[in-house]
Amino acid sequence: MARWLKNHEEKPTLELLEYLEQRWLGHDLQQEAIFSDRLDRYIALGIVPAHVLQQSGKDKTWQGSEDEQEFLAHSESDRLLFCVFEKIGILSVGNLVSLRRTDQPAANRSIAVINELIVARQSGKISFGVNLITKRYTAVHYLMLNAATSDTPYRGLFYNDDEEVGDVSFLMVDNFMLKDGDLIKMHMNEEIIHLVVKSKKNIALGVRNLRVVYRVVD
Repeated sequence: MARWLKNHEEKPTLELLEYLEQRWLGHDLQQEAIFSDRLDRYIALGIVPAHVLQQSGKDKTWQGSEDEQEFLAHSESDRLLFCVFEKIGILSVGNLVSLRRTDQPAANRSIAVINELIVARQSGKISFGVNLITKRYTAVHYLMLNAATSDTPYRGLFYNDDEEVGDVSFLMVDNFMLKDGDLIKMHMNEEIIHLVVKSKKNIALGVRNLRVVYRVVD
């Protein structure tokens, strides 16, 4: 945790601090049974692999680089998966992960944040639980129209929250320059959509979730 903060400017997320407090107090975490099917998953760490893999899953000839690597995570319980990594320090509480069932194509991905970590030091086995953000998303590119140079595209993950009342949409980014009221021009598939940032929240290490609304352009 200390090493991560030393190398990154942004503050830890509220969820991470709450998790650390609960574990420090010795409280058990009550988690939803996300993995009740007890099937293995492929996971990828970070927003860039989540973006690249969701798009590349539609291209059968695509071959990813090491940065877009997927790891096989085995079922441990209805709320935990486990991996054995060759390197140490790969997985941390607060990491954003994209995941899919092993019998699903690469494009069929969900987004979650690691909120529980159990390390077996002798075997190297790492068990982890997640907070599911969305079961489906779309990899997009966007431009910051308020910026001095608005021609630089950024990667983002766009999704709608079906559990919210009304039409609520979110754009997940690793860009901390956006602020409330900023205008965004988003490219999604072959469509161009204009958005306004209504609010923002840090949801994972190095990742911010923007609540956005559609803007009609004459």
